[in-house]
Amino acid sequence: MLAALSAHGPNQAGWCGHGAAFACRRHPGHSEAAVVADPDRRFALCANVRLDDRPALCDALGLAPTERADATDAALLLRAWHRWGRDCPAHLSGDWAFVVWDGKRLFCARDHLGVRPLYYASAAGRFAFASSIEAVLAVAGVSAELDEKAVAARLLWIRDPRGYHLFRDVQTLAPGHSMDVEDGSVRIERHWRPEAAPDVRFATPDAYAQALGELLSRAVEDRLPGGPMGVHLSGGLDSSAIAALAARQLRRRGRPPPVAFSQLPARAAELPPEHEAEYMWLNAVAQQEGLRVLHCPPDGEDLVAALRGDGTLPRNNVEFYEMAVQRSAAEQDVRVLLTGYLGDEFVTGSGRNDHELHLLLALRWGELLRRARSLGLGVVSRAVRGLFLVLPRPWWRNRAKRVYRRSAATDFVHGLKLEPPALPNLLRDTGVRGTQLRFLRLHRQALLFETRAAAGVLHGVEYRYPMAARRVIEFALGLPPEIYRRCGQDRWLARTALRHCVPPAVLGANTKTTPAVMAARKAGIEAALPVVLSDLRTCSGPLARARYVSVPRILAALDGVRSAHQLRARVVAGLGLLDFWDPRA
Repeated sequence: MLAALSAHGPNQAGWCGHGAAFACRRHPGHSEAAVVADPDRRFALCANVRLDDRPALCDALGLAPTERADATDAALLLRAWHRWGRDCPAHLSGDWAFVVWDGKRLFCARDHLGVRPLYYASAAGRFAFASSIEAVLAVAGVSAELDEKAVAARLLWIRDPRGYHLFRDVQTLAPGHSMDVEDGSVRIERHWRPEAAPDVRFATPDAYAQALGELLSRAVEDRLPGGPMGVHLSGGLDSSAIAALAARQLRRRGRPPPVAFSQLPARAAELPPEHEAEYMWLNAVAQQEGLRVLHCPPDGEDLVAALRGDGTLPRNNVEFYEMAVQRSAAEQDVRVLLTGYLGDEFVTGSGRNDHELHLLLALRWGELLRRARSLGLGVVSRAVRGLFLVLPRPWWRNRAKRVYRRSAATDFVHGLKLEPPALPNLLRDTGVRGTQLRFLRLHRQALLFETRAAAGVLHGVEYRYPMAARRVIEFALGLPPEIYRRCGQDRWLARTALRHCVPPAVLGANTKTTPAVMAARKAGIEAALPVVLSDLRTCSGPLARARYVSVPRILAALDGVRSAHQLRARVVAGLGLLDFWDPRA
């Protein structure tokens, strides 16, 4: 297993006791992955951990001031286990996945949103776990055979709760869950219940904005590394806020600002008028905070490299447009990247029109009309449009078979009984909070976390997500729904909370379109298509997993494609599953 973890770094640590053995690898200067054991060797812990709000946790654990500075996050985790036992996850905030052995049983847990992955398998009398699928598959007795229902879900572009991996024997511990393993039995429970987040109520609207600003500032501070760091910067509200907050906190510590990585191409001499705004927003943040911006647009070679790889592993499903950022970060010796992901879905969103739809469905029409008088009649039209998106449709039942006929899948799909996607409950799953809870219930955020983690480790890059901090998410879940949009302004809460750090040009932007970035992605796809076609046509040997994918059907689909706009996602899913190679190599 250690050999399979080689990409995680050269430094390694391990422990072996009666009935269990732990090991980890990490890059120099990284303390997130660790193995900690009691002096009497009764308890041992293996963890991939970064904790939030360490002072409050140290207070709860009763640590003396002299003990706190030298206590690693993993050591604090073990202390928390001694103090609270199986209830310790409820007392932790941050990004973590850990396993504790007490001489009789294993206790495993994963953080509230699943930022840190945890895979496991039980085979041949052994229980194996790791933050890497390759490490689990390296254990004797763990089969590398694929789960055909998961393969079909991938090819038919149906979200699979298993995540992005496809292996029959490998399981993923769900976010916010813990697991006991004893004498071959496995018991899984939830330790975080987002629906139980308490209501957040303040006397004035500005008090909500002030509280959000403080929470985001602390979330960024908790995620600052000791060494060089970078930030995603698109010019949007979320990435601009994280970049500005990080730069200011580093400046107060006497450290240089973070390196900013953008998927925007370097500015050309002449730009289409619709591209100007993206560069204006990005430059406003960079100039205000003194950031050095590295432009890392995707290119065709990145997509070809991703498709040539093993599509059964999460790292090959990462968006190809992020690969240039990871490569550039490694070249700059940047080990940690802060990103604004999850802002739109929670605290910096506009409520996604869900509040008005919920008022309509709950027959609270008087409140809907009062809101329309203050925000305009567009409120009503948004609610009606939203209604058509969630109404049950009879054809959902046959969706999988209909999609199959247009996909690259072979006949193996016909013999599988695939469940159609679950329809939302019209009252439970609408409204701002209902939509947020449904997003978490489907673990949509964990899919991106797992792929980013698996891809980033190849370059020694770790992603951190201030918008995903537990306190921030629970704050968003407890907000009154009308606070997101006020005074006729979308995203009122975020704009007000961030007005002290985000440039006016970004705060005043009323669009989320990114034509320059999308143009770069399309150009990369279009550059990759001829190479992919050539690879498929000139491969001399059989393609791995070809029984799941119809290569002639893929070739026919690609032959008719002249632009990225015409490329169907299901064709890309089929290409990603195939393991083909460069015949010239």
